[in-house]
Amino acid sequence: MAGKKSHVKGAAFLAAYAKTGNISIAANIAGCSRRDHYRWIKDPAYARTFDDATKEAIDRLEAEARRRATQGVEEPVFGKLPGKDTGTGQVGVIRKYSDTLLIFLLKGANPEKYRERYEHSGPSGAPLTFTLKLDRADSDA
Repeated sequence: MAGKKSHVKGAAFLAAYAKTGNISIAANIAGCSRRDHYRWIKDPAYARTFDDATKEAIDRLEAEARRRATQGVEEPVFGKLPGKDTGTGQVGVIRKYSDTLLIFLLKGANPEKYRERYEHSGPSGAPLTFTLKLDRADSDA
C-alpha cells in the first residue's frame, strides 16, 4: 500500500470489513473502492490483516447464530385487540429459536459426531453385498 492516504483508507476498510463481512459495504464506509482493496491485497502485510479481519467477521456471524439459536428473537403476534370495536393489531410477542442454526453450530463445533454419514461402498471400497434370507415359517407349505 503506497501513500499515507491509502494506508488510512486501507485501515478503515479492514475495520469496516471486520464488522460487516462485506467488501462493497466496507469500501463504501471507508471511502474507497472495491478495486482499491484488490490492489492492496497484493501486499503481504495487508493480506495477513485482511485474513484476521475475515476471521473476526466470521466470529461475529457465529456469535449471532449462537444468539438466535439459544436466546431466540422476539416476533410480533397480531390479532384482535381487546375492547369493543378496536380492530386488530399487535397483541403480544413470541420468542422463536432456530433449530437449524443450532444444528449448524453443532456440526461446525464437532463434525466427527454430527456430520452426515453416507457410505456407498463396503470395507476398503469394496462393493456392498447383501444376503436375503426368507423365513417360510408363516407359509402353508
